[in-house]
Amino acid sequence: MLKRLVRMTSVTTWNATAGATFQKSTIVYGDNGRGKTSLSAVLRSLATNDPTHVLERAAIGAASTPHVQLLFDVAGKNVTCEFKGGAWGATNANIEIFDTRFISDNVYSGDLIDPEHRRQLYHFVLGAANVALAEKVDQLDMAVRDANAKCATL
Repeated sequence: MLKRLVRMTSVTTWNATAGATFQKSTIVYGDNGRGKTSLSAVLRSLATNDPTHVLERAAIGAASTPHVQLLFDVAGKNVTCEFKGGAWGATNANIEIFDTRFISDNVYSGDLIDPEHRRQLYHFVLGAANVALAEKVDQLDMAVRDANAKCATL
């Protein structure tokens, strides 16, 4: 469980050196441009060990590179994860971020909204692997339709 944001500097609008404490359930809210998506990107970076999510959010014109320290409770022990020098010193894969990025990566309900789609809005898949499979099915369906249309003109 994330216990504390100890430090987050040179990440977009963030310059938190005083930190913030989190509870088991914490709601993060604020006006647009205040860093909610940046915080999600930092957590996603930690969960996937992909520094790109943090580096994409480096503050423009900052004198230093992004620096993040997060304190977690892992099995009753305090564990600090730190992003410094463009990489995480330790990762924590036990994080889920439910945001618009999660939805676009994991929820698929088709590419078109036509009358047939509206009738079948209950059809969707969940999970990145399943989204890829559903997209492949749509590509194959389109190929079949194109082949049928070509045959009809012969």
